[in-house]
Amino acid sequence: MADTQLVFDVRKRDTHFRELRIDALRQGEKGNRTLAVSIVDAGSPYDLTGKTVRFVANTGAGQLVEPTEVEIVSEEAGTVRHTLPDALTADTGVAHWYYEIYQGETFLDTTETCSVRVLAAADLGGKQAEVYIPALDRAIKAEAERAEAETARDAAEKDRAAAET
Repeated sequence: MADTQLVFDVRKRDTHFRELRIDALRQGEKGNRTLAVSIVDAGSPYDLTGKTVRFVANTGAGQLVEPTEVEIVSEEAGTVRHTLPDALTADTGVAHWYYEIYQGETFLDTTETCSVRVLAAADLGGKQAEVYIPALDRAIKAEAERAEAETARDAAEKDRAAAET
């Protein structure tokens, strides 16, 4: 999947015509959305030389996602790249995030906010799951039987090769 390209401005104006958003995710999705982010200051690249950038987010239920440092791709161009953390999709609703910029331990700036709608996942504990779970159990059992047969075939082949020598 191609990186999602976004531009975050440290000038957080109330006059924006739209909020930054990305396409919806499903509750529990993991590691499937990589962001390529340009951080700008009033449209000009934000120089990240000697700085660190942290991803800060809340889930759709308002739970804090552990802030994480992100990879700086180009300091001069103000670009970073990272994959959204799994914890962001723990809850349904609209999750929000932004970036904090530090120089050493000194806080410098934050960017505007972006959001993503997290859709509900299938309820595997529901009544319909009773139909699905036996099928899953059968598939697991069939795979175990196949692996056992493969092990027996390997052992028989070794015995045959030993008998020939």
